[in-house]
Parts: sequence; structure tokens; C-alpha cells
Amino acid sequence: MKAVESTVPDGRLPLADIALSTLKILSRNQYTAFRENVEYLVGADKSIDLFEYALQRMIGRRLAPLFEKTRPPSVIYHNLKPVLPKCAELISCLAYWGADDMPAAEAAFAKAMSRLEPGKSFTLMPNEQCGLKAFDQALDELVRASAGIKKKVVTACATCIGADGRVTVDEAELLRAVADSLDCPIPPFLA
Repeated sequence: MKAVESTVPDGRLPLADIALSTLKILSRNQYTAFRENVEYLVGADKSIDLFEYALQRMIGRRLAPLFEKTRPPSVIYHNLKPVLPKCAELISCLAYWGADDMPAAEAAFAKAMSRLEPGKSFTLMPNEQCGLKAFDQALDELVRASAGIKKKVVTACATCIGADGRVTVDEAELLRAVADSLDCPIPPFLA
């Protein structure tokens, strides 16, 4: 327990990533108990933080297909254009969550979206529409994109997060959640 307590915040998701690999040997009953315990712990304080969100996304993507009757999402998007609205939603959330003020959010959003579609103007989603639900729904749609599109989305998300020249632990965890959800793993961020 002491090793877990001494883990630095930016090491939490990489550590969880390693641990998830070992959980593939659980029995179905053990997996069910594990999943219920995680859900209980996440909901215990009646709120979900970004680490908890990222952890739940990772568990769902990595372990659920092994123990539940789920199928991997089929690829239906081979062109970026139909998913640009979902990209804008995802990047709007990242822009607000990583910015100190509205001009910084707008700048981060514009820079990221220009990575996806240079020369085209996009509208930042209103802040009150940005939340984990919108973020999650955008990711759920983007998992159905081709690998090339997913790579572009992860690059745009990284551009958004790095637009101000710094990456917080929460931003790094969100980027890892996006990359993991889209099956585009990225290495841990090191100080």
C-alpha cells in the first residue's frame, strides 16, 4: 500500500495501465466484483474526477471485451468530414478544461482544429455544454473511425492540451484516456 500512496499523480494512469494487463487473468466472478468495487469507489464521493473517468474508460475498453459479451466497434468512418462535429465537441471540452480564460480556450481550440482541417473555421462549443457526458459521447462516436482519423484526433487533442505550453496532470490523464479509447496508446508523460 505504501508504494501506491507514494505514487506521484502523473504516474497513476501508467501504473493502472500496467495493472490492467495483469487483470486479464481474473475469473468472470472476480472481474464482476472488481468492476463493482471500482464503480462503488468512483461514486463514493458523488462526483467523478478526471482520473476516475480515465480509469473507467480504460477498464471498459481493455477488460469488458474479455468478460462481457461486447464486440469491438466497427469502423464506419473512413473520412474525417462526418466526424468533425464530434471532434469539435471533444476538443471544446479539452480547451475549456485546460484554459485559464475564454481567449485561451478559443486559441487552444482553433489551434487544435486547424490540425484537423487547416484553413477552416470552427465554433467552440459553449462551456455549459462541455462536460464528461459530452466528452464521453464524442469518444464513443470517434471509436468508429479509421485508424488514420483516430491518429489525427489524438494529434489534435495533444495540440489543444499543449497550446499554452504546459501540460497538467489532469490534461495528461485526459489525453491518455482519449488515446486509449481510440486504441492509439501513448507513452507516459514524464516531468
